Formats: sequence, structure tokens, C-alpha cells
Amino acid sequence: LAALAPPLAADTAGIADGEQSLPADFDGLLDAWSQYWDEAILLWTRLLECFRTGGDQDALKLACASEGAHNQVGHALVRVRDAARQALASCDAGGGEEGPDAAPVLRAVLELLSVAGSSGVEDPAEGDEAVRPPPSWETIASIAAGGTTAVVAQGTSPRD
Repeated sequence: LAALAPPLAADTAGIADGEQSLPADFDGLLDAWSQYWDEAILLWTRLLECFRTGGDQDALKLACASEGAHNQVGHALVRVRDAARQALASCDAGGGEEGPDAAPVLRAVLELLSVAGSSGVEDPAEGDEAVRPPPSWETIASIAAGGTTAVVAQGTSPRD
């Protein structure tokens, strides 16, 4: 998870100076990820502290439930997924020099952020209750390399 953390200001200096060309919608993705990380790190810190110190796990569960922690993280992940879809749409529309190279990675990210296998790159159609199994790491690697974007059964095959 640390590798996915928002970059430090020093790490983004080249991007701000125009050394890299990414679609404008990537700013929204970086913002959404930063917001998610800000919320998630607070929760993870409490969880890890509880386990490291032998704290009261029941009290932590009650506190997280009463604060709606699962909803906070869920909403933040929806924002990341929506921003990733916008960035992907920008890539597919030819935005930025790096767009074509970034598109497969964004498709893989969307599969990783899927909702119980029911939405990845695209949301399921209204009333479509079909849930597919989560993709394997091999499938995610294939998607990131430009392969298929979905898993239907235990094996890998394109979704219709």
C-alpha cells in the first residue's frame, strides 16, 4: 500500500513543470486517491495500533461501526473508481502523450476496485445482478499488459 500512497511534492515537481504529458483527468484521479488515502490511513493507523498494543478489538469494532468507517472508505473508493474511469475515457479519447500507455493500467486498477466483481471498467447494466468472481492476479497482470478486461468464470475470458 505504501507504494500506492500519494507522491511527495518533490516527486511531482517534474509533472508540474511539464516534463510528462498525462491527460488532464489524471489530476482528478490523483486527488481522489489522495482523499482516499487520507481517510484510509487514519483507519489503518487505529487498527494497527490496536493489534500492536493488544488493545480492545471489540471497542475498535464498535467505534468503526458507529463512525461508519466502512461507508467512508466505500465512498472514497467510489470516487477513486469514478476518477479512474474519467482518466481512462481521456486516454481512450487520445488525451496526452502517455494516454495509450496508461489505459491498460487504468483498466487493471478498475478491475482491482471492482464491487464484488460486479463492476470494473464499466458499471453493470441496471438490473444486472450477475456477479463474476474476482479476477486473479494473473488476469490483472494481463489487463495491465493490454489484455482482456474481465473474468467471467474461474478461467479468463472476455466479458460480453
